[in-house]
Amino acid sequence: MQRLPKIRFLSTVATMAIPAALVAVATPALADTTVGTSTLTALNTSSAGNITVNGSGAIKLPSGVPITIDSSNTVNVNSGGSLTVAGVSNSAGIVANAGVTTTITNDGTITVSEDYTPPVLGNSSVVNGSVSQLTNRYGIHILSGNATTATISNTGTIGVEGNNSGGIVVSSPLTGSITNTGTISVKGDNSVGVSTGNVTGNLAIGGTVAVIGTGAQAVVVNGDINGAFKIDGAMTQAVSYTADDGTTQTLSPTALSSGKAAVQVSGNVTGGVIVTVASSTNNVTETTGSIQSYGTSPALLIGGAGNTTIGSVVATSGTYSVAVDGSVSATAYYSGLNAYGVVVGGQGGTVSLPNGIGVHGTVTATTVNGDATAILLNQGVTATSLYNEGTIKATASGVASGNLYGIRDLSGTLNTVNNTGFITISGASTGKTAAIDLSANTSGVTIKQYLNATGVTSQASDKAASGYNVATAPVYTAITGDIYTGSGNDTVDIESGKVTGNAYLGTGNNTVIMADDSKWIGNIDFGTSGTASMTMSANARFTGQMALNDQVGTLTIGGSAIWAGTITGGSQLNVTVNGGSFGANAVGTTTINNLTVGSGGALGVYVDSTGTASKLVANTATFASGAKINVSVSSFLSATTPQTIVSAGTLTGGSNVTTSSLSLPVLYTGSISQSGNDLVLSLSRKTAAQLGLTTPQAAAYDAIIGNAANYTNLQSSLLQVTDTPTLQSQFNQLLPDYAGGAFDFVTRGSRQAALHVADDSSLFTISNTGMWLEPLYFRASKHDDDSVGYSLSGGGVSFGLERATALGNIGAYFDWTSGTVNNHNQQSLGVNNIEINAFWRKAFGKLYTFARVGYGRSSFKLDRTFTGAVDSATITYAAHGGWKGHSLSATGGFSYDIDLSDTFKIKPKANIEYFRLKENGYQETGTDAMILLVRDRSSTAVNATTTLGFAWSSGPSSYEGRPFTVEADVGRRSHLSGDLGATTAIFGSGQQFTLTPENVQSAWIGSIGILQGGLDYTWKISAGAEKPQNGGIAANVRASLSIAL
Repeated sequence: MQRLPKIRFLSTVATMAIPAALVAVATPALADTTVGTSTLTALNTSSAGNITVNGSGAIKLPSGVPITIDSSNTVNVNSGGSLTVAGVSNSAGIVANAGVTTTITNDGTITVSEDYTPPVLGNSSVVNGSVSQLTNRYGIHILSGNATTATISNTGTIGVEGNNSGGIVVSSPLTGSITNTGTISVKGDNSVGVSTGNVTGNLAIGGTVAVIGTGAQAVVVNGDINGAFKIDGAMTQAVSYTADDGTTQTLSPTALSSGKAAVQVSGNVTGGVIVTVASSTNNVTETTGSIQSYGTSPALLIGGAGNTTIGSVVATSGTYSVAVDGSVSATAYYSGLNAYGVVVGGQGGTVSLPNGIGVHGTVTATTVNGDATAILLNQGVTATSLYNEGTIKATASGVASGNLYGIRDLSGTLNTVNNTGFITISGASTGKTAAIDLSANTSGVTIKQYLNATGVTSQASDKAASGYNVATAPVYTAITGDIYTGSGNDTVDIESGKVTGNAYLGTGNNTVIMADDSKWIGNIDFGTSGTASMTMSANARFTGQMALNDQVGTLTIGGSAIWAGTITGGSQLNVTVNGGSFGANAVGTTTINNLTVGSGGALGVYVDSTGTASKLVANTATFASGAKINVSVSSFLSATTPQTIVSAGTLTGGSNVTTSSLSLPVLYTGSISQSGNDLVLSLSRKTAAQLGLTTPQAAAYDAIIGNAANYTNLQSSLLQVTDTPTLQSQFNQLLPDYAGGAFDFVTRGSRQAALHVADDSSLFTISNTGMWLEPLYFRASKHDDDSVGYSLSGGGVSFGLERATALGNIGAYFDWTSGTVNNHNQQSLGVNNIEINAFWRKAFGKLYTFARVGYGRSSFKLDRTFTGAVDSATITYAAHGGWKGHSLSATGGFSYDIDLSDTFKIKPKANIEYFRLKENGYQETGTDAMILLVRDRSSTAVNATTTLGFAWSSGPSSYEGRPFTVEADVGRRSHLSGDLGATTAIFGSGQQFTLTPENVQSAWIGSIGILQGGLDYTWKISAGAEKPQNGGIAANVRASLSIAL
């Protein structure tokens, strides 16, 4: 919401005597006057000559005019200088008589204020009445009369409070120019920021011009400008302000219904009208211009009671009569009010824009529930062209009962609209929602959408990138909203970008062209008479309805273009498919005159959930060799009764369309046959075997299909898959964790921690008590096979205590492991496991024996994601689950040292291990379409491991310690019995299935390590690897420190 800055009255702080030099007796050659202190005396140039108010100067009056130019002299108010008039009507900062020659420069402050707070309605902040109680007050005012020669420049601040007042007002013809780069604030009904009559030079209004009050306007041009009119600052009709009592006050709906424009041009402008954008070219720096209006006031109004012609101005994207490189915005603010951005004409006189309108920036109009029109050309306007490479937008912030227009031409003269930007209707309305309305035109129009140079470069970069997809590629130009044309021969040429909306083409011979990557979602009505022509090429896409009234028409499709929709009134329509596809996007019967499908073309057929197929009826239908039938299925069905998809009076080339010509969703198989002049389609869903599904996928097949039938996007994603690997991937993503990764992780960590007990190098004779600390790390993987594969990694630590007894060493140890299992179906399983173990071990000479038993508690956190595609747009689902588990494990075994020398020995080893993991059931949270209720499961395994070890030491072992030793082991771990638990899961829709994974596999194993020890310690570092039958190389590392206590 725009607020007007507070304008405060600057009271006189001291009474100063006027220096004698300032009141010197006039002579034929007047001395110039400089005000360097504060004074209460007004000055006239006829007696004071050229007047300068320097940085420490000030003229402060309780009424009247501080400076009057009544002779051909100049006035300068320097930065820091000020002119102040208190709260009386009929006052001004500077007044110039008509007919003088002068230069007026303000770099200081001119304040014409009052102390007044208007009453408000009830307890609201809405002003009740006028915002001021004074009238006829000005910052700078050139009186009416003979032409005045002047250059007026404001780089400082002008503040005026008063009705029927103004900041800079030139009431006589002006030979010269006006420039503002400072700040002008005006509060008052029917007041103005800057107002001019005829100007022989340029009018450049920059800086900030803000006005508030009923009928207040920022800039008004009431005469002809023999130069350019440039808006290069912020022009604003404010809707609220800070009153003198410090409260915020807002204008009423009535006050905002005056209809007076924020910026109005009522005369001829030779050099065109431009709202600029920040730029720097040829050593010329430009700032950004903007216009903001509120209520029913247009932001920019061109035209008056007399006839108006706007010449030409060079803008960012070309030469135009009216150019918007910056921004023009209108906001209704209150319910029931209409908003208008740029309005041309409608004030009584004609308006000619021989160079048209160009938009590089933005033109917007926003209503709550009324009308909103971004650009309006009224009757009596001549403007043949409009080019947009910016944004033209009409918006309803609520549900509008009025009409929304991006571009509306009531003159009938706008015959060319070129769009490389965005023309948009946003929001809901019960009325028209027209992006472009040229229905008043009778001579014919051309609407063309294409890429500008920037768009061409961006699109080329997109196409060069890997994975470029026409359907989801960035859109660099678009029309959103309906298109209306008149009774001439009209052409809508969409070379690129997107159209979302309907086209209503009037009577006449109308043509629609689509090319490159263009997309159209909406209907095209070709009117009630004339011919209809639509051509599509390259990768163009059309989805909607083509409406004819049985007039002659042609639809030609080539390249890889796709036409998907329905046709009404097409009895005289001839369709030629040289490439791409033509077909229905709904069931029903479409009637045309002739269908010709070439060798590179395809006929599209739509099948709904009941098994009913779309049907094309034609007087003649011709299929060349190589022609295809593309079938889309809207929802799952088991099988269809034979459906007639083409019925022709004469069918040519029917034998060219066979079962091999069918293009079907990968889930379906089908056949096509000819019956007389008809083509008949039969469909059925493939079995799991036909799809080549794995055992788990096949087990969940019916449940997945049954569940997906309840969720439109999931169903569409599965139906639109075109290859088996993608379908299998989507199936896998919908499955729970089942392949055994959780069991593998828990048992792998337990097994690695238990290696310390199986190792006799940590036994001590110096003490009966020992301990160890051992960090460990492991990783492993399983290949994709019948079950989905996975990779896992984890680490942790074990800590143990033991004591020597007559029966051997008895002790306990604790191990903790944590890590992740990444299933190869977009699943991540976090695992934490804690295990407490009791063990016994003893050496009988060269024979070493051990046994241990453990109990563990595990926690699991699963994140699953599903990624699919619907109409080439990616969809993503997520599911999250967490559950607990507990495990039992046991290991027993022995090893035997065989010394071959003092430094080399071999060591056969054997052990047997048992694992059991019980996992609790859990309920997932996340996207309804994929969340599961998963039941409990239990997994067990019994493995036997045999290895042969080799050890080399740098010397013989002794009571004093162990020499540096290198060890290596090779062998095999064999799975003897036990199974991974089956996983039973239920979709939220009630579909249940059970998945049985592949069993635990045997593996070749090996390890290498180094160790050394002293009298009461041993350190060891070892690394192991294994190669299971269905996985990659698994690795593990552990580093231990054992100490005798």
